[in-house]
Amino acid sequence: LTPQVLFFTLPFFALILKLLYIRRKKFYYVSHIIFTIHFYIFVYINLLLINIANKLSELKHLGWLHTVAILLGVFIFYYAYRAMRNFYEQGRWKTLIKLCILSFFLIFLSTFFMVILFVFSLYNM
Repeated sequence: LTPQVLFFTLPFFALILKLLYIRRKKFYYVSHIIFTIHFYIFVYINLLLINIANKLSELKHLGWLHTVAILLGVFIFYYAYRAMRNFYEQGRWKTLIKLCILSFFLIFLSTFFMVILFVFSLYNM
C-alpha cells in the first residue's frame, strides 16, 4: 500500500511545494516534481531499511534494531529539511516552517489516499 500512496501523492506533494515557494520564480512545477522524485526515492529506500530492521528485530529478538528503525524514521525529516534548504536556498527558520506545513499536508494526503485505496480494494473483493 505504501508504494501506491507514494505514487499518488507525488504530484500533490510537488504542487504543495510549488505553492510554498510561489514567490521563487526560478522554480517551475517540473523542478518541484524532480525534487519530489528525488526525495521519494530516499523515503522509499529508508522505509525499506526500517522494514528490514523491524523484521530482524522480531525474528532475532534484537531490541536495539527497533531503536535503529526509529532513528531512520526521524532521519527522513532531517533529510527533508537539509534537502529543502539546499535546493531552495532559504534560511533555517523559513525552511523549518515550510517543512512543518508540508509534513502536515503530506500526512493529510497520505491518509486520504490510503482510505481511498482501502475502500477501492474492499469494493473489488
